[in-house]
Amino acid sequence: MDVSNRHEEATGQELLDSVANLTGLPEPLVQQELQQILEGAGQNAGSVTLDELRQAMLLYLESLAELGEFDDDGLNSSQGPGSAEEKSDSGSDLSFIPSV
Repeated sequence: MDVSNRHEEATGQELLDSVANLTGLPEPLVQQELQQILEGAGQNAGSVTLDELRQAMLLYLESLAELGEFDDDGLNSSQGPGSAEEKSDSGSDLSFIPSV
């Protein structure tokens, strides 16, 4: 997504494709997670705006914080490599993310 043209922001699938691409992570995995996050926030992925995506991501991060997934330094340091907690609620394998 070209952020220099903010007056023509992408929406819907174009926005999700751009976000998935910009993460540098496997795009199918990111697309799946974004779909689930948007569904959880009651948003339609086909017509989501940037502001709606931001709101959905905020709700998602707040839900992780409530579950104790984060401590003051970021990710919960009690989670070591290979732990069962490397799976998200959606069952996605997050083992490719390096531990901090």
